[in-house]
Amino acid sequence: MTEHIQEQGEVESIQLIDAAQGDENQPVELKEMGDETIVDFSAFSREEMVEHLSKLLDSNDIDAIRKDVDSITSQFYRKLNAERKLKLAEYIENGGVEEDFTSDDDELELALKTLLSKYREIRSLQNESFEAEKQKNLQEKLKIIEELKELAKSPESLSKTFQHFRDLQSRWRSIGLVPQNEVKNLWDTYHHFVELFYDYIKINKDLRDLDFKRNLEAKIDLCEQAESLMLESSVVEAFNKLQHFHEQWREIGPVPQEVRVEIWDRFKAISTQINKKH
Repeated sequence: MTEHIQEQGEVESIQLIDAAQGDENQPVELKEMGDETIVDFSAFSREEMVEHLSKLLDSNDIDAIRKDVDSITSQFYRKLNAERKLKLAEYIENGGVEEDFTSDDDELELALKTLLSKYREIRSLQNESFEAEKQKNLQEKLKIIEELKELAKSPESLSKTFQHFRDLQSRWRSIGLVPQNEVKNLWDTYHHFVELFYDYIKINKDLRDLDFKRNLEAKIDLCEQAESLMLESSVVEAFNKLQHFHEQWREIGPVPQEVRVEIWDRFKAISTQINKKH
């Protein structure tokens, strides 16, 4: 019976990983967790935890409370299991047999399960919305790639063609996330046609070389910023900043052909070092 009680708590615990956000209207104890500050629910009664979770679901962005939901669930079942074990011990002490011990339905546990069900439903609806938005973003970026393909055939003047190209780049950067399994292929295709534009469209060489030079300067700056992360005291902070630098790197256009491999190798080398530390 004791094993059954423990397993029940483990099954109910939801393992989540994002940052926590407590209820600012209720005084709580905080604990430092690496770079995070989270609420310590071990000091809460089970009733207080259920009440707190209800407030979180009503007043917070669902992504902001994932760590709190996990912590509340874990602490709730830790306390519930302790109470049940105490009742079992009292039952045995009064002459009962462990195999005959039964535990009444717990109203707070039922309330918690109802709230957790509501939480999962909200997350599911939100995830569906996010995925639909990602699909929409994917289609928008595919349209931009198609426009890039046709750009070299444009009868517009040099200045209009190049401005159109710049507008497409700006639109591309303004579009949000796409499905993760499409990211690499999408970026590879985009950069392929960007480079073809630079390499084959009949634009002024000086203008193209100036753009290449600006892109190179921007990528050198990113390399230097990435290299400075080796001095960052927080490994997690350095890793997160590096991910942002990689997004910026993708958005910068091509550099002169003779230094493309060299500048990428420099950026890749420091990225490898930071990833190993992380």
